[in-house]
Amino acid sequence: MKDAPMPHGTSPAALARLIADILSLACVVASLAALGSYLVITVSRLGYPFDLEWMEGGMVDHVARIRAGQPLYVSPSPAFVPFTYPPLFCWTAAVVARVVGLGYPALRIVAFASSLACVALIGNIVRRETRSLYAAVVAMGLWAATYRTSGAWFDIARADCLFLALTLGSFSLVRCGASRRMDALAALLLVLASLTKQTAFAVAIVLICAVAVMDFRRGLFLGIVTVVGMSACHGTLHLATQGWYGYYVFDLPRRFTGRVLGPEILAFWTRDVLLNFGFAALLAVAWLVRTIVGRGGSGWIDLGMAAGMVAGAWLPRMQYGGYDNTLIPAYAILAVLAGLTVGVVRDRNEKRPSRRHLRMAVAVLCLGQFARLTYDPRAQIPTTRDRREGQWLLEMLASIEGEVLVPYHGFWPSRAGATGAHRMAVSDVLGCDPKGQGPILRAQFSDLRSSGRISAVVLDRDDWFFMDEVNRHYPRAMPAFRDSTTFRPRTGWPIRPMWIYLPGES
Repeated sequence: MKDAPMPHGTSPAALARLIADILSLACVVASLAALGSYLVITVSRLGYPFDLEWMEGGMVDHVARIRAGQPLYVSPSPAFVPFTYPPLFCWTAAVVARVVGLGYPALRIVAFASSLACVALIGNIVRRETRSLYAAVVAMGLWAATYRTSGAWFDIARADCLFLALTLGSFSLVRCGASRRMDALAALLLVLASLTKQTAFAVAIVLICAVAVMDFRRGLFLGIVTVVGMSACHGTLHLATQGWYGYYVFDLPRRFTGRVLGPEILAFWTRDVLLNFGFAALLAVAWLVRTIVGRGGSGWIDLGMAAGMVAGAWLPRMQYGGYDNTLIPAYAILAVLAGLTVGVVRDRNEKRPSRRHLRMAVAVLCLGQFARLTYDPRAQIPTTRDRREGQWLLEMLASIEGEVLVPYHGFWPSRAGATGAHRMAVSDVLGCDPKGQGPILRAQFSDLRSSGRISAVVLDRDDWFFMDEVNRHYPRAMPAFRDSTTFRPRTGWPIRPMWIYLPGES
């Protein structure tokens, strides 16, 4: 039955189409605003000469060792302890540092370029499947809108976005065809992803199993190439470092599992998924149901990737120290699947009122999701005051004669002659290896202080592992800053230097 005309010559169908078009336009505007906000923040803080996140400087120290021809994976010492990550991100940043110089920008450029690649891959996957530019823009915007919810992490000197770009690239190749060359390239990207973050192992296993369900021979080929490549790369690194690579990248992280936070097991689903990204998750589930029920085997690839990337976010999220950045891959795959639903709904024949209503409902869900993820971009950008206070602290540290130990931060203290292994890396060894390297490293730190080599110690908190030694040898404590509010990282653990401990009478 045709829609009855409304007064003034407007039919219900025309009005519904108009409302749907307005809602769709609002979705595009919201997507572009989310993308623009993330780009403005990134450009504004790319050259910031201090930590945006408390481990950034430690990552720069890793790149500095590569540039100096020194190995990354060595026995722990007060001078340097590597983080428990594979090396590809630092290797890549070391190449960029040859052009732009050693410092934060080299690593942030790699992270930012990787995040742009993620945006492009999300859009390409959705556009190729749905042939809808609108759906691609919405999907890209949905992921960009999670910038703050997932830690304001897309552009900092960490490996997450490089890992995600490689993983999404592999997913895109597996999804677009079943040629041996495509699958071999997808396997190569999975291998490179595993050299960036250990999360790639979980994603690879689930994705390979999903492909095998659809096509056993194809899954077997993808699995063999991936396993052989990963084994060769990680085995070579393990042997080349006399076993230290395996110690840091596999052994210590394996022991993290004993530090699971019970409440986070459920909070991941209730807070991180349903509360923060629930509208997009609903659209993603709708796509998975449609593809598995309506298209058979091909839907298993999407389900496998979704399971792998969500599990890859959930497992580290519920462990001690699992910050918001662990959510990045889960939000990315949910944004892809939500975009696919948007594209399918938009391409539906709208002659039936139910189709028009469905299109409007999906647009409303997307707008609700953008509204839920709204944040103030200004809060993510360091101020001129932050820079000024950081420079003032550097000048103070440079005025202290002798060696200064700054364990909570890397790289920037070295510009004032300060030194020391990063507190996070030291914590991993002391906390996860209490009967092996932990006691050895603890004894080295104790000897370092008692020998008088250190002239001052700069601490962010009074829970440093060796506070007894600090209080005994450096009883004089003075504030590190004149201002109590500035110079805090914009993401991660919000700590900053608080006290400078000096020898002498308290």
